[in-house]
Amino acid sequence: MPDLTTLQSRLEEAETAYHELALGNKMVEIRVNGRWLQKTPTDMPQLMGYIKDLKKQINRAKGGNRIGGPIELSS
Repeated sequence: MPDLTTLQSRLEEAETAYHELALGNKMVEIRVNGRWLQKTPTDMPQLMGYIKDLKKQINRAKGGNRIGGPIELSS
């Protein structure tokens, strides 16, 4: 799994691309696993799935569980 910094960078890039498409841009480019991909408005559902997956990976990288936020340990 990529490190937290890489995941956060990917998330920022994906969210920016989604925003640009939502504003009416006809095409955006996004780097996924080292490859540049062109996305169009018809790809927005797929892009949102990618964003959700990145958020889950970030949550796990921060020590969170799969369902909610970070796991709190009591002493």
